[in-house]
Amino acid sequence: MRILIACLDGELLWAIDDVISGLYSIDLETFETKCVIDCQKLFPYGRFVIQSLVKWKEDYILMIPLEVDKAWILYNKAAKEVEYRKITDKNYRGIPIIEGGNRNQLYFFPYYIQDPILIVNIDTLMCSHVIENWSGNIPTSCGETAWKGAYDGQYIFFPIKNTRLLVRMECETREIKLLELDVSENVIDVDCDSGELWVLPISGNQLYRVDENGRIINTVELLTKNTEAPLPGFARIIGQKRYLFLIPCYQKGIYIYDKLGGNTYIVPEEATALEKEEEIYLRYWGAYVRNNRIGFLPFHDQYLEIEMDTLAYQKQELAYPDMWSDEEKVERIIWSHVYEGDSVIKEMNECKLEIFLRHIRYRVNREKFTIVGYAGGEIWNILKNRKKPI
Repeated sequence: MRILIACLDGELLWAIDDVISGLYSIDLETFETKCVIDCQKLFPYGRFVIQSLVKWKEDYILMIPLEVDKAWILYNKAAKEVEYRKITDKNYRGIPIIEGGNRNQLYFFPYYIQDPILIVNIDTLMCSHVIENWSGNIPTSCGETAWKGAYDGQYIFFPIKNTRLLVRMECETREIKLLELDVSENVIDVDCDSGELWVLPISGNQLYRVDENGRIINTVELLTKNTEAPLPGFARIIGQKRYLFLIPCYQKGIYIYDKLGGNTYIVPEEATALEKEEEIYLRYWGAYVRNNRIGFLPFHDQYLEIEMDTLAYQKQELAYPDMWSDEEKVERIIWSHVYEGDSVIKEMNECKLEIFLRHIRYRVNREKFTIVGYAGGEIWNILKNRKKPI
């Protein structure tokens, strides 16, 4: 499986697979996977990008689209049914940060800086505020925000790509400030845990802890033992207790900074001997914490779980349900690449021409077509020609 987003629900992990798509449940005791809703049922009018999964109330898993004007998808676990809700008609792209305090708000910092900040009431799923013209004097050349933000109990923070700017919004007053950080590199990510706000530069061997005004409280240097290999660039920082977990670009393993001892470790250790692999940008992205363990979800690698006291780890293969034949897997891969509004199926790593041709042969053998010469057109109609929702 290839997982970017997931959410924890007791002993179950809910996830959307990036290859075949659909909503899956994963038993974290047995690692058994189940396809709860396949891609075609989840996206009956063509696939769109899901940005986040959230456990909503007790009975629902909420699937939030990147383009927030798309239908928000709610899976009712008890009834095993899917609902669709329209939150806004505005064509904005947003990345959600959940504030679980008394306000119980869902904040969307914009994917593009010309878009507004949205605030959605998490109880009613209604958009309560739209904050326009928040970006001030940010240069137009800096068109996007980074891919993740942080919440510290009072403020939300998110960085602007290719800058040293950190955007801060006070959750109570919705006052917004642009904080220019006194760091040597542009910033790619931030995370907050136990009241500590950490900033990840796009390159270099330093991490920065900053206060709510962007002032540097502490600078740490990443020094790895038993290897002279240079540090990779990092894509994501995750703060937990005494450790900072860093997801590298292009290379295997998770880099771990021990805030107490000042050492940097790589798990698994054999990853230090591997050279940079240019064709694979990220091996991990999604992560969750449960029972003093942090689990890193597979994107181009196996599932990796690390015990946060000893840094002992285990790896596990997350496989698709055994009930699927190879032909069914191919069919699901093809369908998951039919995007809403597109007139073609894009060729990608997991959906190459040879895969599509295998699918054509499979459908021809399974379906009865009145004129064999028009089989391709019939298959295309099965995949693409669907009525748009009202």
